[in-house]
Amino acid sequence: MMLFIHASLPVHSESDSIIWNLEKSSIFSVRSLYNFLINSRSASIKYTPHFCWKYPVPPKLSAFTWLVCKKKILTIDNLRKRGMVLTNICLCCMRDEEYVNHLLLHCPFISEIWPDLLLRFNMSWVFPNSVDLLILAWNGVDCNKYFTHLWRMAILAIWWSVWEERNRRCFTDSSNFAQVVASRAKRSLIEWASIDDKLRDCGLQFLGT
Repeated sequence: MMLFIHASLPVHSESDSIIWNLEKSSIFSVRSLYNFLINSRSASIKYTPHFCWKYPVPPKLSAFTWLVCKKKILTIDNLRKRGMVLTNICLCCMRDEEYVNHLLLHCPFISEIWPDLLLRFNMSWVFPNSVDLLILAWNGVDCNKYFTHLWRMAILAIWWSVWEERNRRCFTDSSNFAQVVASRAKRSLIEWASIDDKLRDCGLQFLGT
């Protein structure tokens, strides 16, 4: 149920209406909700490869996103599971333990970046507890073709920029403010979108120059 509460606000001027995406009639039914809840685990597994490899982003980013979906990126908790003796503290906030859901979803550092993205896309969002649920909900946004593509690429841009910042702090002992990281994510998104004229125009419309 919460996956559909995460759905976006409309970006047009038409009157709001309540619809249920699991039924063609757009009317809620207990059967459709039950079937969704029963199949949600397998749906998440099937969706992961599609999400990672479909969009025009660098191959290393597709591979990184695949690892995120599997919760296998080398956050400190995963390094500790491999036998490394490390103090588990998030390098971006220096307050909580570092694990995938924290670093890429709930860390105070990335929490400063999400609002700027949502504002640019004229979206409102409630974040779930895990990255796999976020991916499923994020994929549920379906507007025009180019907006949808840009929206689904945006989460990759943010995650990659935050991961680069995390590694910068780890290996060079330097850091940037969240606003700088958000600007880098924006520039990356526009760069990726530039391979298609209409997608690029859509990117400039929502993200500016």
